[in-house]
Amino acid sequence: MEDLSGPFNANYWEHGTGRYHDHWRCIVCPDQPWFANLGHARRHRATKKHSQSVEFHLRTSSLPTPNPLEHNPSVSARVREPLMDLLRDIQGSSSSAQAIPDIEMADPPPLGEPVYEMSFTDDNTTELQASTMSMAMERLAEEMETFLLDDDHTSQSSGSDTLPDEQVADFELYSNDPLAFGQNRPAQRSKPLTNPEWFPWPDKAACIFDIFRHVPRGIFSESQMELILWALNAFGVDNAPSIDVMKSVDEYLQSLCGIHTRRYTGALGHVYYMNDLAGIIRQEMANPLIRKHLHHYPEDSGRHIEHAWQAEAWRNQDVTMATPMIRRDGQDFYIFEMTRLTSGQLVVPFRWYTRGRHGIPSEEEQDLYAMAWTVVNAAGAYLVDQNHIIQVPVSSLLSSLPRIIETFAIDGLLDPRNIGGIIKAGQQDPEPWQYTTVEDGFLNRWRIRSRGHPVYSFPMWLYCDDTSGNVSKKWNKHNSFLFTAAGLSREHVHKQSNIHFLSTSNLAPPLEMLDGVVEQLERGQAEGYWAWDVELREMVLVFPSVLAMLGDNPMQSEFACHVGLTGKFFCRCCWAKGKDADHEESEIHLDNVDDNASVQSDTSEVTEQPGKRKRHVETMGELVARAKRFLGDNSLRTKTETVAQLHSIFTKTSTIYGKTEAKKLMTASGTKDTFLEHFRDRVFTFIAKLPRALSRDEKQAKVDHYIKDAMPANIFSPVWRIKDFDPHRDTPVEILHVVLLGFVKYYWRDAISRLSDEQKKVLTHRLSSMDVSGLGFSPLKGETLVQFAGSLTGSNFRAIAQVAPFVLYDLIPKPCFEAWLALSALIPLVWQPVIADIEEYLPILQAAIDRFLNCAAEWTPRWFNKPKFHIIKHLPMHIRRFGPAMLYATEGFESFNAVIRDHSVHSNHQAPSRDIARGFARCNRNRHILSRGMFPTPESTTRVSTSNEIPPDTEDPWFHEDPSKWVTAGPLPLALIRPRPNRRNIVAEALGLVNPDHASRSSSVGSCFTILHRKQSRSSLITRQRLPSSLEQMPASRFNTFKTTTSSAFDLCSVEDFVLVGNPHGGSTVKPVVARICEIIQVSGGADETCGKTSGVLVTTYNSRNTDSFYKVPRLECSHAMLVPPQNILCRVNVQHNCAANTCDMSATRTVYQERERTEHTVPRIRHYQPDDLLLNTNQMTSAIYVQQLRHAIAPLNREQAILTGAAREIAEQKAKGQSKGKGKVAASAANTSSNLPAISVRNPVIQNVLAAEASTATQRRLCGRCHQPGHNSRTCPQLASHSALT
Repeated sequence: MEDLSGPFNANYWEHGTGRYHDHWRCIVCPDQPWFANLGHARRHRATKKHSQSVEFHLRTSSLPTPNPLEHNPSVSARVREPLMDLLRDIQGSSSSAQAIPDIEMADPPPLGEPVYEMSFTDDNTTELQASTMSMAMERLAEEMETFLLDDDHTSQSSGSDTLPDEQVADFELYSNDPLAFGQNRPAQRSKPLTNPEWFPWPDKAACIFDIFRHVPRGIFSESQMELILWALNAFGVDNAPSIDVMKSVDEYLQSLCGIHTRRYTGALGHVYYMNDLAGIIRQEMANPLIRKHLHHYPEDSGRHIEHAWQAEAWRNQDVTMATPMIRRDGQDFYIFEMTRLTSGQLVVPFRWYTRGRHGIPSEEEQDLYAMAWTVVNAAGAYLVDQNHIIQVPVSSLLSSLPRIIETFAIDGLLDPRNIGGIIKAGQQDPEPWQYTTVEDGFLNRWRIRSRGHPVYSFPMWLYCDDTSGNVSKKWNKHNSFLFTAAGLSREHVHKQSNIHFLSTSNLAPPLEMLDGVVEQLERGQAEGYWAWDVELREMVLVFPSVLAMLGDNPMQSEFACHVGLTGKFFCRCCWAKGKDADHEESEIHLDNVDDNASVQSDTSEVTEQPGKRKRHVETMGELVARAKRFLGDNSLRTKTETVAQLHSIFTKTSTIYGKTEAKKLMTASGTKDTFLEHFRDRVFTFIAKLPRALSRDEKQAKVDHYIKDAMPANIFSPVWRIKDFDPHRDTPVEILHVVLLGFVKYYWRDAISRLSDEQKKVLTHRLSSMDVSGLGFSPLKGETLVQFAGSLTGSNFRAIAQVAPFVLYDLIPKPCFEAWLALSALIPLVWQPVIADIEEYLPILQAAIDRFLNCAAEWTPRWFNKPKFHIIKHLPMHIRRFGPAMLYATEGFESFNAVIRDHSVHSNHQAPSRDIARGFARCNRNRHILSRGMFPTPESTTRVSTSNEIPPDTEDPWFHEDPSKWVTAGPLPLALIRPRPNRRNIVAEALGLVNPDHASRSSSVGSCFTILHRKQSRSSLITRQRLPSSLEQMPASRFNTFKTTTSSAFDLCSVEDFVLVGNPHGGSTVKPVVARICEIIQVSGGADETCGKTSGVLVTTYNSRNTDSFYKVPRLECSHAMLVPPQNILCRVNVQHNCAANTCDMSATRTVYQERERTEHTVPRIRHYQPDDLLLNTNQMTSAIYVQQLRHAIAPLNREQAILTGAAREIAEQKAKGQSKGKGKVAASAANTSSNLPAISVRNPVIQNVLAAEASTATQRRLCGRCHQPGHNSRTCPQLASHSALT
């Protein structure tokens, strides 16, 4: 051993000379650098690694030096086998036919262009064509292998060089050791050796490990990967790649087909990283699983709206942001170019759109149309008239501008480039033509830029939110930008695999990061991004645009440069006004509104603190006035006026002594640009440091000079630089946070706060006893929903909204219950995925919103302290503009926050923005490769250093017109993620390549499961007994009966389930019918049995014409039986019992299960009286497109009367609390029952009538379910007694 305290041993250390004269280097440890001083060298000498190297050096130096020319069996044993493996690989790489190893494969899918030429022989093996050089190498390798075999045979025949018996025994013991570890993989080369079958990965192990490392929801740290590698070695797996090898493979794949990560230094001074938007778009266009679903043209679907491209925002998009061209008969037609029709007329198209070929919205076969301005010949020049717009099919286009230029002289036309001007809409005098230029030959700039290739727009839903980068409760805020393609259908737009990560940072604020996003948008809109279109099989030019920006309300307010929900002007969309300035400091106003508070907390007492003004108590007149302002119609904010206000604010800021005036402007307009605030603070700091001796003019001159020299060109929010985007108009209402995490959360917490302990137990048991069939979630856990009401999630509130009226009916006051009824009726309308008729749907939605707000006002105007009750008013406007609210709901983005958190947790937190961005870039890369996405060949790809991750400025590296330059992955990586029969492919699901919901459900409608009886006779069927003539169409004598069948909505419908029956293609003209499944039959021995299909379904229909006056939902009355085909079963529906009318109690019991074991404990359960008294739950959110056809219209409330009633109730409660406090008693909750309201003298007759009605209601019992009279229930109804006597 080396003496650690003594001088350095020359056998282990080398002393430097020359420039390294004062340096030391260890010569026993491999790859050691020069140590600059003795301290570093001593620390290295004390390490365990150095000690082990010294021991190894001492052992090996004591052995005799082998003669390289003498045969050494021990060396040969170690070298011969690897060398011969290498020689066999050389031979097999050029000529040997290699079968696909070690993997089960069905027929391989059709591949793209492979990187090597392959052919498949009769025995399903792959042959590669060998070159002359490969054949020579094979011959040389074969001769060397023969030489080694001969040498080995010679050495075995001589006994002088054999190993001792002890070493042979040790070797055999080691080779049979059950704990023997696998052999390590040799060091990775700079460019991996590629097996074409595993391309672009080097081999199977590298492919599996790389996929394993970059599964979006299965991120591993390096220490965890090392543990996995240790386990593989312990299993005896040879050649498992090390972490360093996988990093080399990862770097190679990124340079080949990865997304680059850009570094930005924001205008506010923060460093953050962002993934390349162009790279993500390129992958989407080259991905066959995504490209076929992308839309680039708006669709004229009439009144039907289902997708974003059918709504107003896309259809009326700025023409410069829409797709500028179409291709027909080998010609490219562009907007703003002179075009000749087949009729000979000249027009100028300005927009392209599609329309269903057969007049059916959203059908696959679409025809292209053009909207065009007419052209007139005026004084030897063409004038374009915008006052006359025609719509023509693309089939009527004859000649594009380049062809007209070639033939205009022959056809006797004027030069199409001779455009004298344009007559704008509503004008008569022409103005100069500005859409194309003389320098470009009046050609569209995209025609010049595209070089004859197609050009498409790529609209996006851009999303921003903050999330924590920690798993613990310690908040580690990360602002993140995500997006998804707006051209995807609603089935695909919010799939996790289609949500793309752009950037995150725990330092940079959102608007500073938005500056980087806008920079990429501007570059793409100016130059376009070259991408390979996997469907057209050619290069296309794509430019991005932002259709809308999504997020929660505070984030959307920040985008709109709005002060937020806490301001006096609290709405980002309009000029709605909150509290007056006189009460802003003394009143609990919007600044103090907490989403976690209930309405009772708003009316509770506030402890007076010294030095603070006493809370102002609003009078009834003030409550009424504020509620009317809150619910009234206000003018909308506009982009132009907000920009003007921001300029005025900065002008006042840059004026000496203008700080106060700038603040007043912000307060008066509710405008606040957090990006501008940084530069305003810099100006204020500069002004504060100016010498006081300077005059005002001198100070102003210095400030002006400072702004000119020290401020950047863009000091305002980058949101104003996004083309065709108005943040007041294009930040749609976010229904998750407004409705579920807003209204439902408010109402539920308020209801729980009103209940006593005994009432909470009743509510708990009712929730646990609820029938939730057809609602799309598992049975409710009542204890969780009640006990933890303050910690519920969006999915919990989604369930509560659909069942709350059926469990709260006698536990809360009537005004509260009416508000719940209105809210539960509103929610399925908001979550309706398809709008069959927008002009019919919007009035219904508006009426439901108005009723909900009026019920809230009648309850108490205190609810209007919460701005979300106003924001919901703008939802109809946004639905008309962007389509169904589900398209831009943020549940998918919110769940994606968990993936961001995983990437943050498994990093070292030293560079979170960079590490997280790079991690998502690698996840996108593997998703693209395994989706059979195409990418350039290694030979044609320009290598980009991954150290700085900045791609070159030119687009040439991604422009490859030759289809042979674009390839896909080899067959074996694609086989890894292929679905297998009766086997779940979890990696494919994690990457979004297989939908687990679709994979688990039936492949088609009408499939039947769980057989009950086989080969029953015709007479034994229930169908035969109830409908004797219905089986005449089925001549078979034997039938099978099943328990479950599949509906048109892919619901599993069982016997005794309630369903809707109708024509799935009949539209909304014929309403469906509620029915209950009695029997599911299948003809035995026929085609249906072979295919596993249902032959018919026996159902009992129910009449739903009448409305229950208490629950405001349809009542069900049994009608008749019918036999229907399985495709007419539309969906499952939820049916509830009329417990309020029948006074159902908790006298029944149910068994408690603990640890999945049945126990002897029981808990109360609802006992239903008159079980046939049923109600259709139209609050159901699933299959709302069918269920809402059966909802009944509810009479609207008078808004002014509702406001007066609520204000009177609020004043009465305040007076009741004041009287109780004066008497020294504990103030009881006056809102629990309407009878507790004191008799107050109010002149308004409306208020007197309300109080009188509430007093009479308190003395009455609920209406009877049989005769609908008060004072008794259906079990004690006089009609029932008289009927029994007659019987």
